[in-house]
Amino acid sequence: MTLVLLAGLLAAVAPKASDENVTAWFEMNPYDFGCYLERTFGARDKKWGCTSPVHDIADDPCGDPERYRAGPQFAAKTVKKVHAKLENITLGWEHGELQTVTLAFAGIETDEAARAMFRLPREKKTPTFASVSLQECGKKKSCLVIQKFDRADVADANCAQHPSGD
Repeated sequence: MTLVLLAGLLAAVAPKASDENVTAWFEMNPYDFGCYLERTFGARDKKWGCTSPVHDIADDPCGDPERYRAGPQFAAKTVKKVHAKLENITLGWEHGELQTVTLAFAGIETDEAARAMFRLPREKKTPTFASVSLQECGKKKSCLVIQKFDRADVADANCAQHPSGD
């Protein structure tokens, strides 16, 4: 009886897992992801929606860094539909690939609870992801950062030495 009560209390305290498979987001290109946002959350992005024309994605981080990092973002009104405890979701795109998802919570979360909410492994690094880590991202706020591959930043590309660099 005591175990049943304890299990019931833990279930009531434990955060509900999101219905969203965040790891599947990394498998979509910007156009598929934009269409997914439109169909799943009703948030149509003019540039990345289901009927948007396909744009060239920049190959070169030095030549056109803005286009190199172009991709859809979550509208503020859709964030709570992913999980009630979220305050913001930021997506980092590079060369048409989702590189980073930052899930910003409205308060402090433990690493274990944050991972459980999105059914993520306990390991900080997996064969699929370069890192999965809980970070402080503001006063009394936590962010779960999922990074697919190491960032190829403009500074890493040595744009000063690049023909299109200044």
